[in-house]
Amino acid sequence: MPSVTWGVVQGKKEKLVNRVKICDYLKSLGIIPDELENLELPSTIEVMEERVMFLRSLDWTIDDINEYPLMLGCSMRKNMIPVFSYLEKIGIAKSKLGEFVKKYLQVLHAKCGC
Repeated sequence: MPSVTWGVVQGKKEKLVNRVKICDYLKSLGIIPDELENLELPSTIEVMEERVMFLRSLDWTIDDINEYPLMLGCSMRKNMIPVFSYLEKIGIAKSKLGEFVKKYLQVLHAKCGC
């Protein structure tokens, strides 16, 4: 059983190292990761970069992200994309999605039947 214990310890260590790298990446952009402390973050910087780039493509500024950093905990595939697709289906123009979500952040927690 020692190898199992060693594997668990190594896994936790790797997860912690990745978390530090992700927080350093966010800080380098000017994003304050303090509110993300108790949140499960993606396992790689690349996934976090994808989330940040997606938000930036919606005209979110770094200040906008800092106002609601928990947004970075939302999965692109499981949450953001389905919700944004649904909002487009109900008539919200793609160019207005970023602004709409800034005003109604709770929409990201919706379970839509998309």
